[in-house]
Amino acid sequence: MARKTLVLIIIGIVALISAFLFFTGREENKPVLTIDTPRTAWLEVIRPAVSRAGENMKELSSGDEVFSGMTLYVSKDGQAIIHFPDGSILRADSDTTIKIDESYFEPKSETLSVKVTLMGGKVWSKVIALVGSASVWQVKTSSAVATVRGTSFGTEYIAGKSMFLGSENEVKVAVVDPKTGKIKKETEASLISKTIIEVKDADMEKIAATPAPLAVFSAPSIITDAKWVRENQSADEEMGKIISEMRDEEGSDIGMREKMRELNERRREELKKETKSEIDEIKIEKTIEKSVERLKEIKKEVEKEEAEEEANTETKDTPKTTVDTDLKSTTEAGAVTAPSTATVKSTAKPTRAYIKGIQSGADIMEDSKIPLKLILVLSDGTERDITSSAKWAVKGNIGPVSTTGIFSPSFKEEEAEMESVLGEISATALIDGVSLSAPGITVKVVHFVEETELRG
Repeated sequence: MARKTLVLIIIGIVALISAFLFFTGREENKPVLTIDTPRTAWLEVIRPAVSRAGENMKELSSGDEVFSGMTLYVSKDGQAIIHFPDGSILRADSDTTIKIDESYFEPKSETLSVKVTLMGGKVWSKVIALVGSASVWQVKTSSAVATVRGTSFGTEYIAGKSMFLGSENEVKVAVVDPKTGKIKKETEASLISKTIIEVKDADMEKIAATPAPLAVFSAPSIITDAKWVRENQSADEEMGKIISEMRDEEGSDIGMREKMRELNERRREELKKETKSEIDEIKIEKTIEKSVERLKEIKKEVEKEEAEEEANTETKDTPKTTVDTDLKSTTEAGAVTAPSTATVKSTAKPTRAYIKGIQSGADIMEDSKIPLKLILVLSDGTERDITSSAKWAVKGNIGPVSTTGIFSPSFKEEEAEMESVLGEISATALIDGVSLSAPGITVKVVHFVEETELRG
């Protein structure tokens, strides 16, 4: 009798637990999709052509990944935008060459580190307020450097003269010593809206010999009324409205930034689907202002989809879906998207693997952080991000690669006097019982220029 009673009690407990799980599951009607937060910057071509400089110059397309060590050239007729994972952007005008010294984003802490060298031409920075003391946004030329934490400003380097134009909030500008490459703290000055600082390469030795705060001038109308300035400020104003709306809707800066990343990834996927003929047809019409307008339209589309999905879940149950995070779909440009099915099984077989995130032979500055990916290529031509399964190997004293694929360039103490150190990074992974090795990439780590704190 006692045994029967015990059995009945156990059955009752199991039934209660099952009922609880059933009704709890009914409340979570949305599919459960595990998607990595984008860590890499990407390119939007407003007007062609934009090319990756190097031994084999390659024309780039909208949606292509932009990573540390890459040098970009925008043609005399071109114009481009580099989108960073937190929503900040760098707009490059025509006839401009820039090197991405560092582009790093850590999703958990929302740390963004962007360091760019303008080798010639014009760039415009629109920086969303940076999070954390480790975040930095820096644009430098051969003679000066600007560092900010949340603002917009223009930088021009033409015919040996650097010009920095303030647009929003404060920008700190200082001279870079031509001999040591170090920032001269004594020359630091602050820019505000409609003010400029100019530094000529020819004056560098004199400035370095007798350092003093750089002179700040009111920007003349020939600069503030220039088409390049007006276009960027107009685009900034519209982008600011989008950010304010999302901050109000999401209730926090964190929610705003998450929504901004969602909109930018939607925009990136949309751009990558454009065919070359479509690009040729609309290239005259594309402007930086229209890029922002399209972002506003995508925001409305996402809001409409969310409203419809919420309405549907009230009357219709949606089964849970889980995604194998080890095998996420990836496009040629590196954007990670979750598969629509519950499993990521394929009849295609693994053929090879390669490392993405750094250009082989690139000069990488020490003390930076470079996110790497191990990409699997299948026999049907599709690709998978298998970074979570990667085993990384480093030859040479160039610094470690973490298990998550973060490369931290550094020098050994005994090599501190050397200007640079060469090394190689390779990776292997075991996929479906097949061991795959990615070809090693050559890396040259160069000394980091010691910088003083110049954040506005």
